[in-house]
Amino acid sequence: MDQVTLGNGFVQSLRCNVQTISSLSDARDKKNITDLTLGLGFLMKIKPRQFNWDKREWYEGNKSDGSMMKETPTAGFISQELDEAQTNENADWLNLVLKDNPEKLEATLWHFCL
Repeated sequence: MDQVTLGNGFVQSLRCNVQTISSLSDARDKKNITDLTLGLGFLMKIKPRQFNWDKREWYEGNKSDGSMMKETPTAGFISQELDEAQTNENADWLNLVLKDNPEKLEATLWHFCL
């Protein structure tokens, strides 16, 4: 099997420059499982988007001029939109966005898959 497990039960966050990491999610390792009170209305506020990467860090001075934008679109979520959705629902405890660095917000929507 060509697999690698990064971290253990004590790791709080894993940052990677790709969006294709799967998370371990075994019911035997979870207690007090209940239905989430946030329903379809909340999920409808979380908008999957199509976009082209044009990262500021690819440019001198971190100022994009569009010249290095990737041609192939990708799909994902916008951190600012996730943050707004959870704030409006008083659900900041979901931690859908890492805000350690205000200049580089990180979407953590994968929590829904854990």
